[in-house]
Amino acid sequence: MPDLLRHYLELFSDKPGRTDLIEHGMICNTDEPIRTKMDPMPYSVRESIGDEIHSMLQLHVIEETISPYVSPIILVKKKDNTNRFCVDYRMFNKVTALIRNLCLGKQTYLQS
Repeated sequence: MPDLLRHYLELFSDKPGRTDLIEHGMICNTDEPIRTKMDPMPYSVRESIGDEIHSMLQLHVIEETISPYVSPIILVKKKDNTNRFCVDYRMFNKVTALIRNLCLGKQTYLQS
């Protein structure tokens, strides 16, 4: 396995990215948009939230949008005492249909 990883080393990066090789769709079980209110964030973390959002915009991992759907961000403390930036999709997940056949087995990926 290490030889395989070394052969395709150029495919790996420490920076997040995106692909245009596949599109993801979701089926929502309601016509009513999900709008979850965000709890107030402490002043001590607001700057790091802004920095993280700016960084993700620069990397094109996220994009600005106007949407009737709103899911709050949350910060989760990691073992090294830094924050992990997360989105709380729990309310949205409750109204989306699970599509099982979109997941491919690892053999399918290896054969591609």
